[in-house]
Amino acid sequence: MIPKFNQIFSTFKFIYIPSVGDKFELRDKGVPFGYPGDNDRKIIAINKLGEEKVVIESIIESLPELATGNSLGKLSFPVGSTRLYFVEYRPSSDGSPLNVYAFDLKTLAFARLPNASRYYADYGSKSLSPDGKYIVTITNHDNYSDKQKIFLLDLNKDSVGTIVSLSGNEVVDQCSDRGDCWGSYNDMKWVDNDTFEYSVYDSTKYIDADWKTYTNTKYNYEFKYPNDWKVESAYSYKSLQETDNAYVFWEGEEMSGGGVTLVVRDDITYFDQNDKVIDRKEQIINNIKWNILNMRSDSQDYSHVKIAYTIFKDKLFEFVSIAGSDYVPYNNKFDDILSTFQFIK
Repeated sequence: MIPKFNQIFSTFKFIYIPSVGDKFELRDKGVPFGYPGDNDRKIIAINKLGEEKVVIESIIESLPELATGNSLGKLSFPVGSTRLYFVEYRPSSDGSPLNVYAFDLKTLAFARLPNASRYYADYGSKSLSPDGKYIVTITNHDNYSDKQKIFLLDLNKDSVGTIVSLSGNEVVDQCSDRGDCWGSYNDMKWVDNDTFEYSVYDSTKYIDADWKTYTNTKYNYEFKYPNDWKVESAYSYKSLQETDNAYVFWEGEEMSGGGVTLVVRDDITYFDQNDKVIDRKEQIINNIKWNILNMRSDSQDYSHVKIAYTIFKDKLFEFVSIAGSDYVPYNNKFDDILSTFQFIK
């Protein structure tokens, strides 16, 4: 019995169980840059006497699902809470946050928060409440639709609610994906733990004064597009050879998939039973009801497209843009162009 006792005793060690009254810090482990573990960090608790205790010696060992090379940064350490919140990021990249994790002070275990991860891990504007328990955010998901919404994240419940939903040309995303600023921007701020302020913008103000106007008198519509873009009949455009009622708008020297194509179809049921449609929703833009579709593509050059179409006088008017796997259009003028579309007499 004695050898077995000695073996067990040799593995015994004290574990510090932190108190909700402690203060917490996230510290580097001091590994020189470029060496294995240089992204590792530890969690320190500081009690009321100023004494420091190690809560987690190695985040990498405590969170094995953390991607290689990634690290955790502080998101929120609410006073009096039994949970600490961290955001996963890649130190070598300027990309957006990747995931949100909660660290339970009772079980000393990490848990990924799926809802917070989806709505916080984005380039959108974010603002943490003074008590560190809530976040208001604007995401880049779903394009124009989410430029009209502000979401509230409850970190403790990992729940998401829409608390602002605008209509028409009003948006809360000042950048509007125009590429002249990084991600979304809104000067929203918390007044106290129960109140926050935000700004509302007119999406049409982002249209430059020198944009050209394309007018079609056959079908009585018009819209604006950038002054330096070219326009050409899409009759020869390989995916639209079946119609001569299509035009493609693009920037650069050659017609490319990064442009925006407008198609007028006689078949108003064209998208009703299309098996390539992944999802669809309705959106009112500039007083016109648009159907917004995410679709698969048969093209060998690209696999996803973003479609916006509306039906007027027994014709289907369709805007098309090649998109990434997240269905965000490659061309960041897609929403701006769509917001200027109108029917004329």
